[in-house]
Amino acid sequence: AKYDFLQCAGRCWRRVLYFAPAESEAEFSELIGSLGQDTAKRWQLQVMKGNGNGGTAGEGSDLGGFLSHALATNNSDSVVIFIGTDCVTLSQQVFIDAHTHARSGAAFLCPATDGGYVLLALPPCATESVFDHVEWSTPQTCLSQRAAIEKQGIR
Repeated sequence: AKYDFLQCAGRCWRRVLYFAPAESEAEFSELIGSLGQDTAKRWQLQVMKGNGNGGTAGEGSDLGGFLSHALATNNSDSVVIFIGTDCVTLSQQVFIDAHTHARSGAAFLCPATDGGYVLLALPPCATESVFDHVEWSTPQTCLSQRAAIEKQGIR
């Protein structure tokens, strides 16, 4: 099915679906609910908030600010995996590989055909600065994300 990737995370993984705009909560709640009760109860929905200005997505903040805020809010001693809505074709094995790499201290990027990326897994040591100076929505997004990760000393 189209959203199988939402079901494939390990049973012990914390799952948070950030969404925007805030008015779309009912749509995302319905999407998660359509996966069945057992899967749906393992997901938490949160409105995507910006870094610094307190705004929500669609109010002028950049993607890096939203991802930084999400990382700062959720990263403790856990791997954090960011996925885009264009990741629907990823297999369960990609998620397992991403988690394994990040657990070992390495970042894992799954590039998109347009120069961006559809999945980013970060190890527990990653800080919000991994999103500094990333060139969003350009053919260099994935490359600049890799450079920001390496600048933080993460392989």
